[in-house]
Amino acid sequence: MPITMLSSLVAGDFAAWTKRLRNNAVLYAVMAILGLTGWALLMVALIAYLIPLFGLMQSGLIVAAALFGIAGLIYAVSRYREHRRRKLAEEDKARTALYASAAALALPTIVRSRPLLLLAVAAGGVALAGRALSNSTQGSGDPGAG
Repeated sequence: MPITMLSSLVAGDFAAWTKRLRNNAVLYAVMAILGLTGWALLMVALIAYLIPLFGLMQSGLIVAAALFGIAGLIYAVSRYREHRRRKLAEEDKARTALYASAAALALPTIVRSRPLLLLAVAAGGVALAGRALSNSTQGSGDPGAG
């Protein structure tokens, strides 16, 4: 009996999840079509504005060059952010390895001394609690930002 209730609960949640996913996909598709249509009309209007100033061919080339420049800038920023994220991940990995080796070196001394052992257990508990709290309050933002 509990297994059938559990399976119906999972099936109901799955059906709601797929319905929500389908609705979101339709909304995003409509938004994408409207956004691309608006972008195309904006480019046509920009070229129409520039034609009396520079001529037809030059207006198209100016708009195309501006778009390529913006795309190149976006690409450069994304490459920089990825490089920065990898660098921070490597530094974090090195720091973790340093802490682990320092703890391994200090372990024999700590184990022999009861007050140091109690202090180490308390400090470790505080460090774990702090890490758990910082992970739960960070949210789902971009870890590379900041």
